[in-house]
Amino acid sequence: MNLTIKPYCNAKAHWVVFGGVEVLFSYETPIALRAGANSCHVANTWGPTTGRHFTQCGGRTCGPEVDAVAFNERVKSAIMDWALEQAVNRIEGVPS
Repeated sequence: MNLTIKPYCNAKAHWVVFGGVEVLFSYETPIALRAGANSCHVANTWGPTTGRHFTQCGGRTCGPEVDAVAFNERVKSAIMDWALEQAVNRIEGVPS
C-alpha cells in the first residue's frame, strides 16, 4: 500500500497521495482532489490563507467546483476505489 505525503507549497499545505488519488490539504482541511473522473475542488468557504494555498498548490487544475457534500463523497469514492483495487491486487498476487 503506497501512501505518500508531499509537502507542496509550505509546511501547512500538502498533497496526500494514495496511488493515483491525490488530495490537497490546507492545514487539516481537504480542498482539492485529483482522481480521474472524480477530480474536483470544494467551493470556497475558507479564509484567505487556505485560498492562497489552493491557488499556489494547483487546486484550480483539479476539475469543477462542487459543494462540500459532493466533494466529500467524491473523495470517499476515489479512496474506496483505490483501496478496493489494492485488495484485489493483493488477493491476485499483483505487487502494489
